[in-house]
Amino acid sequence: VAITRYAKKQNITRAFSLNRMAVNLGFSIGPSMGGFLSNYSYDLLFYCNAAAALIAGIVFFTFFKGRKERNAAPIEENLPKEEVVKERNAYTDVKFLLFNLVCVFFSMAFFQILNTVPLFYKDVIHLSQTEIGLLMGFSGILIVVFEMLLIHTTEKRFTVTQLLVFGSFITSISFVLFTVNHTLGMLYFAIGLMSIGEMLVLPLMSTVTAFRAQKNNRGAYMGLNGISTAIAFIVSPFLGTHIATTYGFDTLWLITAVLLVAVAIGYYFFTKPLLPKNMQ
Repeated sequence: VAITRYAKKQNITRAFSLNRMAVNLGFSIGPSMGGFLSNYSYDLLFYCNAAAALIAGIVFFTFFKGRKERNAAPIEENLPKEEVVKERNAYTDVKFLLFNLVCVFFSMAFFQILNTVPLFYKDVIHLSQTEIGLLMGFSGILIVVFEMLLIHTTEKRFTVTQLLVFGSFITSISFVLFTVNHTLGMLYFAIGLMSIGEMLVLPLMSTVTAFRAQKNNRGAYMGLNGISTAIAFIVSPFLGTHIATTYGFDTLWLITAVLLVAVAIGYYFFTKPLLPKNMQ
């Protein structure tokens, strides 16, 4: 919500990407710092966490106090007047709910990277913990280094809908590659494609949400889009491990790839009605 209020409208997607980069950087640094501190004392770890949260709160308060909204007028200024005047309800906005459903399916597929993919590396390919850590770290490094550049370059050449469709297809291909061969080179290539798909789709999910929301219901819209991710966090580990255990990992990867193709089709049809014409 803060991004939609204070970032320039033409920078909304890049602002979400920058925020994701910060989060990914935190995810990369946090575990290693936690391990280092806990070696000395868990109390020290908790004190440092408390201090970091307090500092963040002070910085946020100082930064936003008295700051004037850049987008005091709704982002939807390019939409027809009847769309602007009528205050929508996020929870009864059928067009947005359909878009969110597609987001749930994308997140269910993509979040295999957090649960079944490491199991696949360990139990099927028999990689060491170090090799698994390097592969997963490679994805984080790609995102931190290249996401802003990728978004800056692509959003000038393609529409939001095109990027969501392309990102979903790219992610689909990455899962298919897991069934081709298991050389380290192929694994790095697959995780690289998956990271590109993530960099294209996840920030744009937030962008579409921001443009669909109105001045007084941004929190509801952003929260509802966040729920789509949360649902996937709950469902994805159970379904993924169940399919892998019952039918094998190759079946899981192919099902995931087909699901992502369906997601790409869903984005094509359900994203356009939510955006101004110049972004469709």
